[in-house]
Amino acid sequence: MKWNTIDKHQCKDSAFALILLLLIIYFTSNHVLLLKIVIVTSIIAMVFPELFRPFAFIWFQLSKLLGMFIPKIVLTLIFIVFVVPVGIFRRLIGKDDMKLNEWKKSHTSVFNTKNHLYTQEDFNNPF
Repeated sequence: MKWNTIDKHQCKDSAFALILLLLIIYFTSNHVLLLKIVIVTSIIAMVFPELFRPFAFIWFQLSKLLGMFIPKIVLTLIFIVFVVPVGIFRRLIGKDDMKLNEWKKSHTSVFNTKNHLYTQEDFNNPF
């Protein structure tokens, strides 16, 4: 994203995001000066949203950067929280659907042979 590709709508959205951040800081700290800054920022955002173009540029670059990393972090956490415990539980109760324990115990194959003559019905309804 280039500096000049940010439009007025994006500037306004970024200004209101800044106002929201300032309000959150105000409600956690209760400094009256922050409330005055929020009011002035709101008026400027409504009248001259183009003044927030530098902040909008930084804001959208930050969102692009976060968009590259956050999905990987969230998916990793989901994997660790849900998939790994299920795998550990299945191993503890002795489930072996892939027949990994039988794989090298003998010289015969662990694959199942399916002698089935496929018909048109099998292709129309595969499941």
